[in-house]
Amino acid sequence: MTAQRAGKFLIGANCQTAANSTGSRRVRIRLNGATVIALVMDNDPDGTLTCPLFASVLYDLSANDYVTCDVFQDSGGSLDISAVTDWSPQFWMVKMG
Repeated sequence: MTAQRAGKFLIGANCQTAANSTGSRRVRIRLNGATVIALVMDNDPDGTLTCPLFASVLYDLSANDYVTCDVFQDSGGSLDISAVTDWSPQFWMVKMG
């Protein structure tokens, strides 16, 4: 997402991965394809429950700055991101002032 004007923005991402007790899960938000401005990790997921992840940051953006989100897991196999109405997956940004 790209900031059309400079200002303070609340930026967030949330998702839920399938249950699996191996490895870790990570959601990060990056500024302009490089700088990590928010990161959340679960290094010990419960294998019987899905793994919800939520990252957010209040950040000053310049006009034309952009933010991206990526999700990572290293369980050794494929894990789906769960589709949960009004919750997962979502990536959002709102100008605060």
